[in-house]
Amino acid sequence: MSGFGERLREELGGKNVSEVARALGVARNTIYNWADKGNAPLGLFAQLMEHGVDLGYVLTGVRSIERPGMQQSEIDLFNEIVDTFWNLSDESRETAAHLLSALSLKDITAGTARGVRGRPMNAQTDAFLKRQAAEAEQAPSVARARKAR
Repeated sequence: MSGFGERLREELGGKNVSEVARALGVARNTIYNWADKGNAPLGLFAQLMEHGVDLGYVLTGVRSIERPGMQQSEIDLFNEIVDTFWNLSDESRETAAHLLSALSLKDITAGTARGVRGRPMNAQTDAFLKRQAAEAEQAPSVARARKAR
């Protein structure tokens, strides 16, 4: 995603645009026009934030970690995790990503996942989680086959 309009559309992707439009007091098509034309009235930005839109990302292309309802302790923990991640080797970063994906799969399967601001997972994460689930299903049969040898 490169432009303001594309990023606004991405941020609104998992949200009920009709509800957001109603809350902002505009027509639903108005929001789509903002995304298509790449502009929106500055006065409504604060209201968009209340609906989970990451305005820093929409405006600059850089994601903010703060989300509506986050506590300062969660923000601090996130920053600590990011700092730790950046200190890792490439191999360890890949392992960390796989661990997080496995934990995410566990929570999704258990129905306890919080979700990512109402948006579906990206295709790469979704494909990885499907591979992990398939491997997990095959693991017992692989273990039995090894014992049979």
